Amino acid sequence: MKDYCIKEGYSINEFNLTNDNLNKTKYWNKKRILSSQVFQFQVYKYLNGYIQKNKINRLIDIGCGIGSKLKYINKHNPSIEIIGIDQEDPIEYCKRTFDFGKWISDDFENPRQLENIKSKLIVCCDVIEHMNDPDLLLAYIKMRLEKDGIVVISSPERDKLRGVTNNNPNNKFHIREWNSNEFRKYMISQDFEIVDHFFQLPLKLGINMFSLNFLFKRVFKLKPLKYNQIIVVKVKK
Repeated sequence: MKDYCIKEGYSINEFNLTNDNLNKTKYWNKKRILSSQVFQFQVYKYLNGYIQKNKINRLIDIGCGIGSKLKYINKHNPSIEIIGIDQEDPIEYCKRTFDFGKWISDDFENPRQLENIKSKLIVCCDVIEHMNDPDLLLAYIKMRLEKDGIVVISSPERDKLRGVTNNNPNNKFHIREWNSNEFRKYMISQDFEIVDHFFQLPLKLGINMFSLNFLFKRVFKLKPLKYNQIIVVKVKK
């Protein structure tokens, strides 16, 4: 079995329970819709700065979910073209909810023959840890990336989140999780060049149950707060 540059002895979860065809319960339930307003917000805050600095006119979000943070991007960059790609259920939600964006349903591990939409900037936020075969996700990203384009990928850093002795993802929705060294090696093995690699808070702090629960679990147990790793890559020439 391929290890995707993860340490020897690591045990994966075998089923992608975020896949609507496998999970009998609705993944995007009320609680997850609410939590999407705050989790991974920092990734999109970084994206917003990159878009404005580099005058980006199109963003593709691969694994956009219900598009909660894309509202933030649209608000601060009303002229940018936003394209969200995900499974049918969250895409239908986006179509019903937003008056911006182009919303496309697709399977990253078994893509359909869709129109040839590409971008200079792609984000893939906390998706790769859910994939049975992340190689296929990265191939899909390359297919959507314009020449000399940039990809922003986020995923939890295993050692910071769970400790260096952790040998399997405690989150049943994650197939596998990488530490920072493994993640860099994996990206390089997939013919990406690393532009930047850093850590962020996994959510936007505020007065809400998600922030309070996060602070209780992390601060009072003396665990690192910034465990979400952001890796910015481009395809090697």
